[in-house]
Amino acid sequence: MKLQIFLMVAVPVLGALAAAGVVLMLKLQRRSEPPTADGIANVVPVEPLAAARATRWKRNYRLAAALVIAALIVFALLLYAVDLGC
Repeated sequence: MKLQIFLMVAVPVLGALAAAGVVLMLKLQRRSEPPTADGIANVVPVEPLAAARATRWKRNYRLAAALVIAALIVFALLLYAVDLGC
């Protein structure tokens, strides 16, 4: 029962974390490439992103992901501790 509760919380959270990572990487990839002249006409070109800013975004994402995973580990330990009756 405790594993089901943990999975009900952990799976959507990790899925959202992965989706946010994919969106961030797509955004960084699009912003790091210079605009092309043969692009689609209805797409607004974006200004290039500085390498330092891209590095900061990646670092912030890694920190946020680490904190979310740490919170899931604490949640799992709390579920385990409640199961033991501590």
